[in-house]
Amino acid sequence: MKRINSEKIMNQLKAIVVRFPFTMIFIILLTLWQLLNEEVFFTFEPTFLLLVAGILLSTTSQLLYEHMFREQSKMRWILYGAVILFVVLYNLYLSFSYSQIDGSWSFYSIPGIRTMILYFVTIILFIWVPTIRTKYRFSDTFLVAFKAYFGAAFFSVILFLGIFFTLLLFELLFFSLETNWFSYSSTLVFCLFAPTLFLTFIPEYYTEERFVEEDVRAPDEAIQMPKFLHHLISYILIPVMAVLTAIIVLYILTNIAGRFFEENILEGLLLNYAINGWILLILTDTMDNVIVRWFKRIFPIALIFVVLLQMYSTFLQIQEVGVTHGRYIILLFGVGSIISGIWYLVKENRLRILPIVAMITGLIALVPPFDAMSVSVNQQRGRINEILERHDMMVDADYVIPNPNVPEHDQEKIYESLDYLSEINALNQLEWLPKEYYYQEGVYLGFETEDDSIGSGNRRHRAEVNQTDVTIENQENIQVPIEGFEQFLHLNVGSEINDYRQTIELNGEEYEVEVSTDEDLIVQLSAETLDEPMTFDFTYIIEELEGETNLVLPIEDLTFTEEVDGHQAQVIIKWLSISGDYMQIEMYLLL
Repeated sequence: MKRINSEKIMNQLKAIVVRFPFTMIFIILLTLWQLLNEEVFFTFEPTFLLLVAGILLSTTSQLLYEHMFREQSKMRWILYGAVILFVVLYNLYLSFSYSQIDGSWSFYSIPGIRTMILYFVTIILFIWVPTIRTKYRFSDTFLVAFKAYFGAAFFSVILFLGIFFTLLLFELLFFSLETNWFSYSSTLVFCLFAPTLFLTFIPEYYTEERFVEEDVRAPDEAIQMPKFLHHLISYILIPVMAVLTAIIVLYILTNIAGRFFEENILEGLLLNYAINGWILLILTDTMDNVIVRWFKRIFPIALIFVVLLQMYSTFLQIQEVGVTHGRYIILLFGVGSIISGIWYLVKENRLRILPIVAMITGLIALVPPFDAMSVSVNQQRGRINEILERHDMMVDADYVIPNPNVPEHDQEKIYESLDYLSEINALNQLEWLPKEYYYQEGVYLGFETEDDSIGSGNRRHRAEVNQTDVTIENQENIQVPIEGFEQFLHLNVGSEINDYRQTIELNGEEYEVEVSTDEDLIVQLSAETLDEPMTFDFTYIIEELEGETNLVLPIEDLTFTEEVDGHQAQVIIKWLSISGDYMQIEMYLLL
């Protein structure tokens, strides 16, 4: 059994730092940010997503330098400078993105979805760049990235489980560590170890003029398909895909007279089917056996057939319910799939055009004014305004008159569009809809619809939905004044978390502090020397802040103090979120 060579490990780590210095800086910044905020290893938050974008872009810029500018050392820093400039500009965009949304920043909002599209384009570029002026094909570099991702994920999960069960056993046998070790360990493993390990799997590719035997050995080893994966694709994945293809084609043929185009129930399934099919085609590019050859001949034809019908079905849905970013992306993806599929068949199974088409369609979906979010929001807004104008409800862009006599089918159209804008937190894009009516459009328009937009008969009661989102200013560097208090507690309470209870010490005496949030905010202190608990009622905080959306306040405005029998309790709200019956509060309690 070989010994672990610590010197070799350090040399590999040093080589990664030297090769990807900016990437490692972004990885370390991401890790530190997660540790300081005690977040789990993944969260859809602007700073997190920005640092991930920096990791992807800086890694891609290094590969671009290695392929096109290796003899020009200045270009490396120019590319890094371009990455920094882009990150700064994108940070400004995310900072001002609150003006585009009516609620808290989330994944399923305009800036969140745009960031996901940016990731897609960058990942394709990262895989495609090593094929420039080299002997390597896109399928080769895709396989390298594929193996690197799953290899890093496998080792990271095993390491995390080892740490998790070790610390859990220690707490069960000895004592509680009194730290958020789950968050810390997940951050160190998945934010620091995993991406660093991924980089170690990425070989240094070379251009045609730099090919020598010792140079290309490492990349050639990396692009070899493992036998396990070869057998898995040949005897498991391809047969499963063949059966799935047969079922989908059979369903389409038997329902092509109407149901397929009317209900469009397979929209999400067919998109996943096409994506997974392309991945399988890429992975089989270098494989050659009877099963694979039949798959390469038949699947592209079936894919084009399915995608064409799906595009037509999506187009009919757009005529009925308007453009959404999902359907816009499906249409773009369909066009790209058809172009790439025809090229694949005509050029005898060549994939060269696939990444280029993918990046072009991704950029179209990302860059305004014809990006997926701008087109969908503008179309849905125009759809609503056209109906309002037709029924003489719109006085001007900023004011409408309620009209309860709008026909039911037009009411449904309005609510379908309102539902979509609400889902992506974009109701503030309707200039005429005041902020206080974001979740009471029926009151403002003069009518309400009872059934949901997809006709399932479920009651909406949108007017009853209450939305609140309040956060403290400068969350990352909060300075909490603790003078005059003995105990400082950081609490996260609400609908999905049981009431908080803990024993503390005040003035040398033990007290039990309990915090309840059953439609209120009550803090109770109990002790043996007390005839009855001291009750500090902070319910008025919820009453004051209720209904405020996307509100950021300084610490002074979110600090509340109550006094009972000479004892003071102070609450500092860090984050308050209310949606219908759901309430969540992150706060500091000082006693």
